[in-house]
Amino acid sequence: MALAYGMTSFSSAILNNIFITYYVEMAVSVTRVSEGWFMTAQVIYCIWNSLNDPACGWWGDTHAVKSGKGKLYQRRLPRIKFGGPLWALSFLLMWFPWGDGATSPTLAGIHLVATLILYDGWLSYTLINHQALLADMTGDTIERERCNMYGAGCQILGSGAIFAAHLCWDIHNLHVFRIFAAIAAAISCFGFYSTSNSPHITERAAHQLGASPRCKSDTPTLMAFTKQAAKQKNLWVFIAMGILQQFSCTFSTNFFSMFLVLLVGKHLSNTTQSVVLYASFILPHLGTMVITPILQKVSKKNIIMILFGLRLVTCVAAMKIVCSYMNVSSYSLLSMELLDVKYLDDSSDPHLFDLVSHMTGNLTDRTMNVRPESVNGVYAITYVLTACLLANRVFTETVCRLEPLVITDLIDEDCVVNKRQHLMSSMIFGSFSLFTKPAQSLAPMIGYYFVTRHSASPLRLWLCVTSLTFVIPLIFTTLSMLAWHNYRLTGDYLKFIKSVLVHELPNATDGTYV
Repeated sequence: MALAYGMTSFSSAILNNIFITYYVEMAVSVTRVSEGWFMTAQVIYCIWNSLNDPACGWWGDTHAVKSGKGKLYQRRLPRIKFGGPLWALSFLLMWFPWGDGATSPTLAGIHLVATLILYDGWLSYTLINHQALLADMTGDTIERERCNMYGAGCQILGSGAIFAAHLCWDIHNLHVFRIFAAIAAAISCFGFYSTSNSPHITERAAHQLGASPRCKSDTPTLMAFTKQAAKQKNLWVFIAMGILQQFSCTFSTNFFSMFLVLLVGKHLSNTTQSVVLYASFILPHLGTMVITPILQKVSKKNIIMILFGLRLVTCVAAMKIVCSYMNVSSYSLLSMELLDVKYLDDSSDPHLFDLVSHMTGNLTDRTMNVRPESVNGVYAITYVLTACLLANRVFTETVCRLEPLVITDLIDEDCVVNKRQHLMSSMIFGSFSLFTKPAQSLAPMIGYYFVTRHSASPLRLWLCVTSLTFVIPLIFTTLSMLAWHNYRLTGDYLKFIKSVLVHELPNATDGTYV
């Protein structure tokens, strides 16, 4: 069961890792979409991305229940089988633009809008049902963690595609990359087929779904569900943290490859960059596999809080090292004060000018004879920035990999507190996405704004990207920790919720425990 569940994770890793890594660079550097069209596409994508998840979730849950068949998972698998291949086709569409931003700006913009709508639509259709399947298959916490761990293992295998993708990626010639993308799409279809046709996925027993005389109703109306969800404090705390995490994950993924090239690309070989990029995708899944056994002893809340702490400490330490080699204050770097013209003048700050010139490869006759201390700074900053980019992405993505387990707990709480006969799995996932998905559009918009604003000057662009490397993690990790501190679905209360679902304790859903 766990392996069959994980095969869709394998396919999603292939498609989504490649797409989110290169679609922004494709729009900016290949099709050269205008700023107006790029921002328009992101706004449309934001609205569509927010609405299609709850729509898919509501339709999935209500359709499955109203069919009269208790085996809800049978309504999940056909959608994975149907939606997966269409998701793969939408993925391919991105790499075949209809026009160039310079000669056909309207066609290039429409292509970006259409691709984002189709891609995210079929992604949501497929993954909402796959995520809901985790809650519908079993109510046992250990079994869910096992399925999540297998999913992480399968995603490690799927993430191998990003290593090959980086070697094939060439903004001046996409022929090889397009062939690779077609092969990747075909392999992903095999993963979707393996999940949807597996004989090993079984449903939860009726009594585990809360089907007893004391249950209030079969399926609530949309308005009733909204009112019930509004009263669940833990869900809203998780949504608040999820918004911040979604922004962080999307920003680090969309710009990881670009920032790596801009910051240290002159000092790391293309193969080394591919290895770093590949590591950024597999390490979070390895981390998930290592953490999973620990979840039996340490709560999900504490594990996530520890990951936030590690991300914050790593970012601060890296920033201090970089600032020491640049001979600037942390405030000057974080506030982007260094982008002022006076700091980029050789006569004003020769050391900083030499250092940034060598980091960017923007050398002059004078900077060829660089000071020895600046040479040491170049090597140190290269390694520190690479490590910081990698660590930031790993800690952020590891938290995201644990989120499905938290949502399954929230699904169980919703079932118990609201005395449901059926789990509203897809709708809980969809409600979470309704509020968090806009961050997927906001992150590339902010990154695009800063990158394009300073792209005319290599020195200024390098300093801008360096500032963003530290500013984003510091702000969003701090806010995430403050939000997550208020999460209460843990410890004895979580055990109580699980016991209600498994043992049908009398009077367990009267809300008095909450």
